Amino acid sequence: MRYMGGKTRTAKKIALSITEHSPYCNGIYIEPFMGGASVSAAVAATDKFKHLLLSDIDPNLILLWTAGLDGWIPPDSMSRQEYMELKSSEDSALRGWACYAASHSGKPWGGYGTTASGRNYLEESVRLFRKRCESLNSANVKLQQIDYRELNYPDKSIIYADPPYHNTEIYRGEKFNSKEFWMRMRELSKRCFVFVSEYLAPEDWLPIWTTERKATIDPYISRPNLERLYMCRDGLPPHSTPTRP
Repeated sequence: MRYMGGKTRTAKKIALSITEHSPYCNGIYIEPFMGGASVSAAVAATDKFKHLLLSDIDPNLILLWTAGLDGWIPPDSMSRQEYMELKSSEDSALRGWACYAASHSGKPWGGYGTTASGRNYLEESVRLFRKRCESLNSANVKLQQIDYRELNYPDKSIIYADPPYHNTEIYRGEKFNSKEFWMRMRELSKRCFVFVSEYLAPEDWLPIWTTERKATIDPYISRPNLERLYMCRDGLPPHSTPTRP
């Protein structure tokens, strides 16, 4: 489905890079910013992990994916009135669907936007959503609504973090604390394989994969054009240390 900052185009390559750089993990894959689940589904399709622990702080998002894994099919049409009513309703899977899939460019409550230039984005989102649910159902998945700072990370787990990017969008009503995030990931990298998607990272984080970023919410706002997958230099296995390009 449409999701701001989603990795639909690059999910398979990210999943491949993760598996290549984590040779002796404990079989547990953790994604603390589940979002649109494109990378989660791609990782599930590799069949390389015994357990997938997927979480997000947004209760509506977790309710949405939980319902999808249980077989719920979201609507492929939604009126502007329904969208506005759901915006002020109680948490639910349908509210999560409206918040992201029915919003302009997948931005949470970014304005009603289900069609444009003859395309029905909601129909496309239903197909993607069902496909990702099928992939996730093929794996041992556990969903949890929790802040990334409170999540349990067993030693030698694979952690893939796709946080709100620095100086981009407001996250859940407040500015995301990127400094605190990198400190937490740096700490975890001492005992886990930690992968982070971002445009830029602190100097002790090295890129292991880079791609041109084409998606944008507003074409008139300048964004860095290279998106990278990082690992911490001090937390890497000696035989897979990347170098800066």
